Amino acid sequence: QAREVGIKLLAEMCRALGSKAPLQSIVDKLKSSQQSQLDSLLDAQPSVSIPSRRLRCKMGEPVSTQSPEEALAALKKSQEEDVARRLAARPVVNLFQVLPQ
Repeated sequence: QAREVGIKLLAEMCRALGSKAPLQSIVDKLKSSQQSQLDSLLDAQPSVSIPSRRLRCKMGEPVSTQSPEEALAALKKSQEEDVARRLAARPVVNLFQVLPQ
């Protein structure tokens, strides 16, 4: 039963990532019967499942399904905003006073 759940989890990760390519090293280690089971799961349901459970902090927000590309773009944008916010929060340094004459 644990093996069955593992294959289902692997299939869901492949769906979320858009293909098996990012997890190819793991897929290559599977037995041929497990690979065919994974392929049949992906063929039966090619799109990502909507989560049935939600984090407590996300309970009031509507469920949104983003494509992997949109999720990656949103993550990169949030990282860039975080870097800009940390840069703006740094104290100003007068280089003429800090560096020796």
